[in-house]
Amino acid sequence: MMGLNRGFGEEELKLYFKPCTQLYKNTKGVVEEMKVLLMDIDLPNSEKSELVELAYLHKIGFSKKVVRTGFEPLDGALYCKNKNYSFDLVTAVMFSFGAFEIVERNFPDLLNVYIEHKYYKTAKTELFIDLLTYCDLHRSANGEKIGCKERLMDIYTTFGETHNYSNTIKSLENQFRENINRVEKMRTHFTIANKT
Repeated sequence: MMGLNRGFGEEELKLYFKPCTQLYKNTKGVVEEMKVLLMDIDLPNSEKSELVELAYLHKIGFSKKVVRTGFEPLDGALYCKNKNYSFDLVTAVMFSFGAFEIVERNFPDLLNVYIEHKYYKTAKTELFIDLLTYCDLHRSANGEKIGCKERLMDIYTTFGETHNYSNTIKSLENQFRENINRVEKMRTHFTIANKT
């Protein structure tokens, strides 16, 4: 699984986040989670490479070097688009972890951009969003392996139970459970197919 990413990897990540920061540690954890997950899913190697790179890039919008709009998923997507990454990767960065719902509730000035792009999502894009969100739900802010419930409690503790972001994430809990079920189903099918 090593070497799956073709361009943006750990050395590039260090150009945007210091290794002692939570963003760096979380990103590294999500990359590790993605690599483990991809061993249990039947996808072409080209898509696996793209997904590892996606894991490295998914929080790039939080870097001060790429801020444009102030909404990190969109800033990350704009960065990836400017670097000529695939449509699927750009869109997955833009929409992962409930970004559309966060925009709907908190950033009305960005809603038209999200609505426009929402209708161009493909099955591959949806898969990328599912896999990335799954990995993000299973790593703490410091990159440690945790369960989804612990990850959500981590968010609620960090921001406070009544914070707008916490309330938005709470409204997405069913969506996150569906996401986890879809990914676990893919894993199960792969495991069963490899045993026969």
